[in-house]
Amino acid sequence: MKIQLEIEKIVPPGDGLGYFNNKAVFVPCTTVGDVVEAIIVKEKKKHILASLKEVVSPGKDRIQAPCPHYRECGGCSMMHLTYTNQVKLKLKLLTEVFTNHGLDITPDFIHSPRTEHYRHRTTVKLKNGIIGFSARQSHHVVPIDECLILSKGIKNQLIGLKNLGRNNCEFSLLESSDNGEIAVCVTEKNRLVPLPGHSERVAENYGFGSIVLRSDGFAQANPFITSAICRALEKKVSADDNICELYCGAGTFSLPLAIKAATLEGFDLSKRSIRSAIENAKQNNLANTRFNVTNLEKGFKLPQCNTVMVDPPRKGLGSVPLKRIGTSRASKLLYVSCNPASLARDAKSLMETYRFNLLSVTGYDMYCHSHHTEALAVFSR
Repeated sequence: MKIQLEIEKIVPPGDGLGYFNNKAVFVPCTTVGDVVEAIIVKEKKKHILASLKEVVSPGKDRIQAPCPHYRECGGCSMMHLTYTNQVKLKLKLLTEVFTNHGLDITPDFIHSPRTEHYRHRTTVKLKNGIIGFSARQSHHVVPIDECLILSKGIKNQLIGLKNLGRNNCEFSLLESSDNGEIAVCVTEKNRLVPLPGHSERVAENYGFGSIVLRSDGFAQANPFITSAICRALEKKVSADDNICELYCGAGTFSLPLAIKAATLEGFDLSKRSIRSAIENAKQNNLANTRFNVTNLEKGFKLPQCNTVMVDPPRKGLGSVPLKRIGTSRASKLLYVSCNPASLARDAKSLMETYRFNLLSVTGYDMYCHSHHTEALAVFSR
């Protein structure tokens, strides 16, 4: 069913909000003042989720998206705004998330040094001979001839991957910003399989030493913003800090912390990530580190430390790690988040239940042209 409405405001995570028959309607890829024709995707008791069909009358901030695939591809959601307006909107939404949780904080915001060809990690789908990204609000694959956010090295790999003779699979690609190496792995029927002729690992350097990252593991997508976060973390650490790092992964943030601190002990569920973290620490001669395979969502013991560093998944801290941090003797907490909503929720719990003080929040534009925002929160008690 098609409906017409005017967008009145932008709400987290970045969708336009309007009203139809006294129901709230959320429409991605819209801005304030847009009069749009939208198609109802899902109607619930109090609100409607819709997709943009046509802009009948553009709002004053709307621009022509520079990408020919923007309206269909689900990779970006803010290309209808100038980059300056994207950053203003993300800062506004980040502030509102904390305000909605009753927290009075004025965040800073760091924009990306690059807004095009910044993305050095991605997953593309190959389905029925078409290679590309999932369509917006759909599992349909959009063929990508041109992409303004993929690194040029990854973009140049796509044609070759399409011609490998495989089908109905996903390719995970990771390009090193340090030396241009590209790692590729393929997943077929939910199973990771070798891809002959392609390395699964690259060497990366965010400014604190070379580390090995795997294309089938977790790595940050924007190396320029990752370097900025590493520099910010390094400045928050002193030589007498004993750090416990939860969700440490392959050690991306472990290096800048361990170089400055007395000791660092990292924990992660992934055996492969922990092996990489150990390898990376040895490669950089960091004898003050230890890494452990641990399920942080179940019972685990937090070692003695005065500083805790966390980089949890989108859902934020589970009840177990939250309690372990809260009941520890740690006086400092560094919290990197890919989801400001779960960060704000956890911040409120840390402050109200465990007497932490929220000193600062900084947003980072890890994913230009999308609604996603990375954030670093610093707590003390």
